[in-house]
Amino acid sequence: MKKTKMIITAAFALLLASCSDTADVRDIKGGYHYKTSGQVEVSDNGKSTIEQLGQETGMLEVVSLHDDDNVLITFSQTGGEVYNTKATADGNTLRFDPFHRTLTIKTTTDNTIGINDHLGLLDSIGSYPTVQTEVFDLTVSGRAEVYDNTLIFYYQYDGRSQSTGKTLRGTDIQMLAKKN
Repeated sequence: MKKTKMIITAAFALLLASCSDTADVRDIKGGYHYKTSGQVEVSDNGKSTIEQLGQETGMLEVVSLHDDDNVLITFSQTGGEVYNTKATADGNTLRFDPFHRTLTIKTTTDNTIGINDHLGLLDSIGSYPTVQTEVFDLTVSGRAEVYDNTLIFYYQYDGRSQSTGKTLRGTDIQMLAKKN
């Protein structure tokens, strides 16, 4: 009877040990509030403009997958979309899988005012910018650095407009997430 009790206790201890999180995961799992900012390059027919991203805020959750150092990160943007990705905690770095999302930004186009002369040539007399809102489908990649109660994400955006042929690239986009 005593031997059976020891086997059951050992099996239960082994089961608990296999479900426990690593120290890296324990340190980062939980709820965070975040703010994102940066700028992107929008290209259209060989012309490029630098556009400032609107500041995004929201909540994110880091959830243990109970599988080594693997976690799930869920994002809930204030007044916007939700998206998620899986990641691996590796010391002070969080490496996440690229994920897809949409982004609405204001783009600026310079328009030339001109007059055609009798030879059909355009004589430019000025230009004016027009601002429009566009939705881009993005692939987001990057990494995050882990600090005490803080995650700093470094993103790269690569995408295409849903309505025009414009492309979007961003390499210096940051998200600051503070633990709740």
